[in-house]
Amino acid sequence: METVAWAMRVHSTNRQIQIDGIHLMSYMTQPVLLEIHGVVGDVVKGDVVIDLFVLIQNDTHNMLALVVRVINAHEDDYRLQLEATDLLHTYLHILNQLVWQPIPDFTVHEFESAILASMHRQLHSAGGWGAIDDSDSDVIGTYAYTSVQQNCIFVLEQLMQYDFAGMHRVADFMQYTINATMCNIWELAEDMERVYLNIMQRLDASGGATPLQMQRLQNIGASSGMMQISVSFMHNCMRAGTLRKANSNAHKMLLKICTGNAATTALMVQADVVRSIDEASQNVHQSGAWLAIREEVIALLRLGGGIGV
Repeated sequence: METVAWAMRVHSTNRQIQIDGIHLMSYMTQPVLLEIHGVVGDVVKGDVVIDLFVLIQNDTHNMLALVVRVINAHEDDYRLQLEATDLLHTYLHILNQLVWQPIPDFTVHEFESAILASMHRQLHSAGGWGAIDDSDSDVIGTYAYTSVQQNCIFVLEQLMQYDFAGMHRVADFMQYTINATMCNIWELAEDMERVYLNIMQRLDASGGATPLQMQRLQNIGASSGMMQISVSFMHNCMRAGTLRKANSNAHKMLLKICTGNAATTALMVQADVVRSIDEASQNVHQSGAWLAIREEVIALLRLGGGIGV
C-alpha cells in the first residue's frame, strides 16, 4: 500500500491512477479477505497477518486523508466520488471496530466538511441499482441501491460514532440529508429518520449540547418538511404492500422535535402530524409499543397547548 499511496499523492490529478488506487485499497478491505477478530486489530488470513490500523495509518500515509484529497481534487467526477465515499465508509467502519487510537493528520471537522461538500454538490445526481459483487452469496442477481448521497450519509454516521464531539456541522448534515431525501424519498427516507434520531440521541447523551444547538435541530425537524417526508414514505409503503406493522420512528422524531420547545410543538400541531401518521398506519398492525409512544406524543402536544389532538 505504500507504493499505491505514493502514486496517488504524486499524481493527484491523474484520474486513472486515483481510480486504480481506490480499487486496490478497496480490495484490501473486502470481507472475503478481512475477518475481524475481537478488537485487537489483527486479521489472520492463511499465513498472513494484517494489522488493520496500519492498513489505514502508518508512519508515512493516512489513507483517510488521502481519499479525502481525491474527493476534493475530483469534485465533478461522480464515479470517483461514489467509489471514494464507499471506501471511506469501510475505513471508518473498521476504525470503529478497533480499540480507539489517535490518527495523525486526521482532523475530524475538516473531514466532515469535505464529505458535506461532496453531498451538497451531488444533490441532484441520481443514484442507481447495481448487482452486488459477492462471490460468497448464495443469492444470484442480488441488487442494491447506491449513490454518493447515501454513501456520504453512511460515512458521516460512522464519523459520529468515531468522534461526535469533534464534528462542527451536525445541523448541516441533518439538513443535507433531508434535502437528499426530498429528491429520493423511496431510497433515503429510512436513512433520514435514522440520522435524525441518532443525532438527537447523541446530543442528549453528550450532556454538553447547548439549548441553541438543540433548538436548531428541533427547528430543522419541524420546518424542513422532514415529518411530511416520513409520513409520505409510510403511505408509499402502505400502497406498495411493504408496510407490515406500524413504524414508531415518526412518533420518536416528534418527541425529539417538540420536547421543551413550544414553537416547534405549535408547528407540529398545526400540521396535524399525529393524524397523518394515524392515517398512514390504519391498515397495519399497531403494537403495544407503538400505541404507547403515540399516547406519549399526544400528551406532550396537549401539554404544549395543542388543539384537536
